[in-house]
Amino acid sequence: MKQKLVNWTGISFGFSVGLFSTFLFSVTFLSEKFDKPWDIFWSALNAIIGAVIGSLIGGTIAYSVAMYQINAQHRREEEKEEKSQKMIASRILNELIVNLPAVKRINGMLAELSGDFLGLAQEMANDNKEITEGLTVFNNQIEVDLLLQLRTNLVDMKYIELYKSVELLDQIKKTTIYITNQKIPDYISYSLERILFLTNEYISLMDKYDE
Repeated sequence: MKQKLVNWTGISFGFSVGLFSTFLFSVTFLSEKFDKPWDIFWSALNAIIGAVIGSLIGGTIAYSVAMYQINAQHRREEEKEEKSQKMIASRILNELIVNLPAVKRINGMLAELSGDFLGLAQEMANDNKEITEGLTVFNNQIEVDLLLQLRTNLVDMKYIELYKSVELLDQIKKTTIYITNQKIPDYISYSLERILFLTNEYISLMDKYDE
């Protein structure tokens, strides 16, 4: 907007200066060449009309050139932003794939035990550390901090599934940490079901990138 205003201001200023200069030149330097005052007036008027036409043509050309430059600059900025978003998306996808094996291990572990999450939750509440330690080992292999930082710079909506995948991974890690410190069976059972659901969703999204 500012660039357009500057362009129009420059064109208008040049147009006004051209008109004034033409009139001043006609009156000052051409007056001695005419015997009648009306001849001076008509000559000056013709010069002004010519200057108006020339200024309009020049102004139109200047405006067209200015708009071309603005559009070209806008396209370059769009291309630069698109390239930046593509690089961020590629890095996020690589990090998500790196975390996939740990998520699959958690998913496989819970899938085998999914028939009786409440009974399993009661054992975990009674300090049966076998499941808790297994979840902790796999969960410690998940790295999500870098992904969360990268996600803040990913604003293109066409990468919404990558954004969602990062959110799923973050929820998997947080819920698994929560469950290892929980002592209420009902909460543990719900959290186990939640982790199984989240890991299934994550694996499903990652499978799309293998197609």
